[in-house]
Amino acid sequence: MSKSDGLKRACYRAFQSVFNVAARCLYWRKPELTTGPGSISVIPELLRKAGVGKVMLVTGPNIVKTLGRRVLAILAEAGVDCEVFCEVEANPSVDTVDRVWQQYSETGCQGFIALGGGSPMDAAKAAA
Repeated sequence: MSKSDGLKRACYRAFQSVFNVAARCLYWRKPELTTGPGSISVIPELLRKAGVGKVMLVTGPNIVKTLGRRVLAILAEAGVDCEVFCEVEANPSVDTVDRVWQQYSETGCQGFIALGGGSPMDAAKAAA
C-alpha cells in the first residue's frame, strides 16, 4: 500500500466515524410498511396522516402499466393529486435521479411513492 492509499483510507475512516456519530443526531422518519391483500388501498390514508397533498409515483415503464394503474386509480378516487415518473431504468443513474428531483420540485409534490423493485426505490430515496 502506498502512502497516498494509506492517507485516503484514513480520510475515509475519519469521515465514516464522524458521519456515524452525526447521523445519530438527525431526525429519521421510520417508513410505514403495509403488506398483504388490499394493502395499496391504505395509501391515501397514510398520505393524509403524513400531511401529503400531492405525491410523486416513481416506477419503471412496465410496472406503471400494470400495478401502477391500480395505485393511480385509488389515489384519484381518494382525491390525492399525483405526478408520475415512470422512466426508472435498472440501476438508476444520477441523471435519472436528477430528473425525478426536477419533476418533483417543479410540480410541488410533497412525498414519494416508490412502486416496483429496488431501482424505483433507490431512485425515489436518492431524490428525496
